[in-house]
Amino acid sequence: MIRKTSVESLQEEFGRERAEVLASAGNNVAEIIQEMQRKSQHIADKVVRLREFQGNCVNNCAGKNGLIIRKELEQEIDDDILLYDKLRNQALLRYYYLVVTREALGLRNHQWVKDIYRIPDIIKPLDYETSLSLSD
Repeated sequence: MIRKTSVESLQEEFGRERAEVLASAGNNVAEIIQEMQRKSQHIADKVVRLREFQGNCVNNCAGKNGLIIRKELEQEIDDDILLYDKLRNQALLRYYYLVVTREALGLRNHQWVKDIYRIPDIIKPLDYETSLSLSD
């Protein structure tokens, strides 16, 4: 049986700690991206509901009630978009931390990081002009 020197043991421990730090930083980015994807799908589902409501409302809605329902849906979507934007800012910050961590550990090529941790695009707020013209 070959015994490790204290230097070899320390090198192994440092290697494990580096791997743990990198894994944690990568997991942080991946988690927020997954949360963004869930929120994006939630927004898309609400937009579909709004469009369906507007399509049905063209012939069937009367008065204030239809307008109130539409405005509530639009407000919910806008609120969700604001939350999505906050998540995106968090994702960008966590991505930055991952790159800085890699740099601190002497890793300089970040191309695979860009490929794996793609931050989703922004979602634009509703176009109320179009929304209004579809249902008024």
